[in-house]
Amino acid sequence: LMSSGVNGAPVQNIIDRTFLDLETGNRWVIDYKTSRPNPLETEQQFLAREVQHYSPQLTRYRALIEAFDPAASTVKTALYFPANSLWLCIEDDA
Repeated sequence: LMSSGVNGAPVQNIIDRTFLDLETGNRWVIDYKTSRPNPLETEQQFLAREVQHYSPQLTRYRALIEAFDPAASTVKTALYFPANSLWLCIEDDA
């Protein structure tokens, strides 16, 4: 999906995974990440750093999905770190 970036320049957006939860009606947008905590970083510190870094990207993805699928009742976003089996739902990216 394409969107406008700085000064209207096109930005390519690659959404790793999206699905509709039929039980709740929520549309999920999942972004897979390969990053890992630094050696002296706690899991909480790592996740806080990743949220700060990727929240703008997930907010952009949410806006694209809402524009593409206006019938979606709620769009939720999450980061998934398969190497660490960590899943983080981003609640404050709206």
